[in-house]
Amino acid sequence: MSRCGWRTPSLPSCPRKSSTEPGGLMEARALVVAHPRRAASPYLLSGLARCEPCNKALTAAEAKSGRYTYYVCQSLLKQGSGTCDTPRLNAKSFEDIIVSNIRDHILTESNIRDLVKLLDEEMDGLAREQRQNLWIPSRLIWKRSSAS
Repeated sequence: MSRCGWRTPSLPSCPRKSSTEPGGLMEARALVVAHPRRAASPYLLSGLARCEPCNKALTAAEAKSGRYTYYVCQSLLKQGSGTCDTPRLNAKSFEDIIVSNIRDHILTESNIRDLVKLLDEEMDGLAREQRQNLWIPSRLIWKRSSAS
């Protein structure tokens, strides 16, 4: 009983998944950490695209004039000419090709429908779980208040 004479029901605590358990909340909500230069880069693919022969990251580099930007292999930038045969790729053209391929092959109507369906099912499951979590304490409160 509280100081005012109110009865406060003791609610059972719901066990929470810890961050070490598979599917734990902390793991699910964790942010993906990216290198600051990659995160702050104004270029879409900087650090994400890879050079096929040497598997180093392709990063954007401006020409001396500052007018043009190219994607260049990191080994070429760091170790100099002769280390990688991959040519410099015009940034605008390269990004346009990649975005076009994503649009044509990944963002198709059927893929988006499937994604919406999966999200809908997941949201239904979460809503059902939340209703169940709310139902248990409210049932206990109802029983205690009607027993008085």
